[in-house]
Amino acid sequence: MIYAMPFKKTPEWLMDIASGKEDSGFPLLNVLQNSLYYPACGLNGTPVKFLGGNIHSFIYADYGVKKIDFMNNLNGATNRCGFKGYHSIKQMELKFNDLAPSGWSPMIVPTQHLRLIQQRQQVGEPFGHWSIWKRKADFPPEHGPEYFSFLYLGGEMSAVYQALYTRNNLKPKVLAIIQPGAFGGEWECVTSDNSFFKRVVKANPAGVPDYLLCGGFGTGYQKPCWNDYLGNRLIQLPERSAGLWKQSSNRSELFSDHGTERRKQDTSDVEQANMRIALCKIEELIPLFADLKNEEIGFLSRYLRSISREMRFPSDQVHGQNWNRLNLTELWNQFGSDSYREFAFDLLSWAHYHDDPGAVQFISRYICRFLPETEEIEQILLRGVWDKEKSNGLRACFFKCLSYQFNHAAVDFFSVKLERFIRENGSNEKLMGAVINSIHRNMGSDCTSEKCKELVLAYMNAYPTVKKSLCSPTTKRMLDIL
Repeated sequence: MIYAMPFKKTPEWLMDIASGKEDSGFPLLNVLQNSLYYPACGLNGTPVKFLGGNIHSFIYADYGVKKIDFMNNLNGATNRCGFKGYHSIKQMELKFNDLAPSGWSPMIVPTQHLRLIQQRQQVGEPFGHWSIWKRKADFPPEHGPEYFSFLYLGGEMSAVYQALYTRNNLKPKVLAIIQPGAFGGEWECVTSDNSFFKRVVKANPAGVPDYLLCGGFGTGYQKPCWNDYLGNRLIQLPERSAGLWKQSSNRSELFSDHGTERRKQDTSDVEQANMRIALCKIEELIPLFADLKNEEIGFLSRYLRSISREMRFPSDQVHGQNWNRLNLTELWNQFGSDSYREFAFDLLSWAHYHDDPGAVQFISRYICRFLPETEEIEQILLRGVWDKEKSNGLRACFFKCLSYQFNHAAVDFFSVKLERFIRENGSNEKLMGAVINSIHRNMGSDCTSEKCKELVLAYMNAYPTVKKSLCSPTTKRMLDIL
């Protein structure tokens, strides 16, 4: 799983099939929802390896792969076969009628290339195979999702896309274009911004995929192959030089009088806009955001107050971003967020990935208490808290955000998971001090778990410097150490 995309729970339809509750054949529409489509894929497992957990349904298509080669790779005994850490719990051969009605044919056909396509298709053979995979018991959740669906089709990419997605008025969440034609060549340059395949994708009434995973062998993949995804790369994977980009067209934009138009302002325009905002009174601006939710208004109010002052925070250029003065418009466009909910998640994901003290502290200062209370945000906060590879600053800031807005998760932490946390982080006195100091935010004096209290007191007896560092009178009263 990567943090540049939202984490998703295993969908119910997949859980039902895995548990045996549902076994009524091939659930095509469920398989298509929020899927990843990887045409001209060969036998490359990179998308499954890195996007499992963000995606639970992977659809591959390649007319140049023979069925026997695919099956040997899927179920073979070598360490290069199957999916590491997983075993299949269901496999099914598919027929054309399982995917499209009998007699269906594509609406958009590359007439002038049909002979060449037919010649290329002779290398492989048409087939369909669907499987469901379960994570092995000795692999932790961090390895990947508990279950995922994998559909492989021996077919031409544009015809498959129309049969699956366009025909059903659906689109994949992610489109993977990674070295198409690496094993024998394609009949066109798929990566071209004017390719036939892109024309097929753009013709889908459901729209284009939200994300593009683009890469290949060697270097030279610093930008996405299609202009619809121009913008900052969200993440660079360590395989196939593959980068992830988000669709850049038709973004929602703050402080814009023309939200449906693509914003084309240089830095000076943005600075002037911020100066105008800073001169306004906040009370006059709030009505402009009357349709926003409470956390959005709170976040904007905090931002507007900060830029109306001359104060500057002690952080300079951090990974190319000037965090001295948070520029909402610039960041919103940089992340390509479609809503405040996505923007908040993007900010947290960026902070988690880069783990720079200045940026983490700056971001948490703005978003704390104004985060959307969604499962995706709760999960990334918890991952940051538990990740021993992250800095104390990030872990403490993420715990603070969790404590203020996800009370049930914080109570569960102190009541159930504290013993494990102490066992894994006991020697990290600075972090433990920050965590213990925040007990009062979530557990009132009347409901403080006796077990929690005993664990904390025992820990502070072993690490007396933590006891001395406590600064919250409420926490001290709850622990009877005043």
